[in-house]
Amino acid sequence: MNEFMDFAKSETAALKPTLWDKWFADVEKRVGHSLDGDQKKDGYSIDFLGDWFDEGLSSESAAARVKQALA
Repeated sequence: MNEFMDFAKSETAALKPTLWDKWFADVEKRVGHSLDGDQKKDGYSIDFLGDWFDEGLSSESAAARVKQALA
C-alpha cells in the first residue's frame, strides 16, 4: 500500500507547474502569442527559450529578445 501512495504522490507532484512552466508561460504572456516557433524562420523557438531559462535569463528579458527578433 505504501508503494501505491508514493506513486500517487509522485503523479500529483508532476501535475504542479514547474519553474520552467511558469517562466515560459510568463514569456508567452509578455510576447502575446505562442512561442512554438522555428529559430531560423521565426527568430524564436522553445529550444532557445530553454537555453535562456537555463542561463538564468528573466522572463522579461527573454520576451524582449523575442520581440527584438520579430522587429
